[in-house]
Amino acid sequence: MHERTERRIAETVATAWYGHSYGSRMDIALGTVATLSLLAVADPDGPDLATQWAELDDAELVLAMKVVWGALWFREPYLIEMARPIHDWLKEDPTLEMLASVRAIMRAAFRYGLLGITGHRDPYMRSDSDMLGAVLVELRAPGDRKAKGEFHTPQPVSDVIAQLVIGSEIPPAGRSFEEPSAGSGGMIRSAAQHIRSLGGNPANYLWSMTDIDRYAAAICAVNAVIWGLGPNVLTFCGDTLRHADGPQQAAEMRRQVLAHRDRVVEFMQFAAATRNAFHMLNAVVTGDIAA
Repeated sequence: MHERTERRIAETVATAWYGHSYGSRMDIALGTVATLSLLAVADPDGPDLATQWAELDDAELVLAMKVVWGALWFREPYLIEMARPIHDWLKEDPTLEMLASVRAIMRAAFRYGLLGITGHRDPYMRSDSDMLGAVLVELRAPGDRKAKGEFHTPQPVSDVIAQLVIGSEIPPAGRSFEEPSAGSGGMIRSAAQHIRSLGGNPANYLWSMTDIDRYAAAICAVNAVIWGLGPNVLTFCGDTLRHADGPQQAAEMRRQVLAHRDRVVEFMQFAAATRNAFHMLNAVVTGDIAA
């Protein structure tokens, strides 16, 4: 369990953030930690990612963050779309003050071991923590949390509940797990981990997470990627009492986003094929082609 490290990172991130001029922009703080949490340590014996990112200049840092989200969009377009509330700020023209705040977050997260929690290749190890949920709670003032009714279930409690609900047998593939007041997805995380402990694969199930807070809903989408929940995940931002059809709306949104991704990929393939055809035609016309 990483609870102590998780709490220390969250506290340090919040302290670093509120010590800078962009302290009111929770989207930037959450988006920075989310970006870093999506980095995978491809080669444990290779260059240190924390050092590599710290050495980027301002323009390179912004580009690197955009590349993380852009690359993931092709693999998980729906979840990346649903996470927009915490990464759309990357479209802004960054000021020196904004970048200084981002770097403060980055230094704090790396210093206290973020990649040791979220950088594992094994999704089971990555899912041992809800790092983004801890940061969200820490960034909110206690009064704000109370006003929003935002009380996250402690991880040991959600783990026990998952064990009681699922039992000791692997659930049948295709079973649906829904959390209408998901927060950052802690109950879903516990359910997925319990299924893994039984020898099952979370990708074989349907996961639905709803929360009225847009940042919490966005974090659910990012956590679904980090935790490796698979291709059948729905997230919805809304009040389940007023929007009983939230999961249905989310499913339609997912269908549209996937169709758009497929059209983009098809266009890119067509463009590449056209470019290759022009190169071949030019080679034939100029005689610059092997017999």
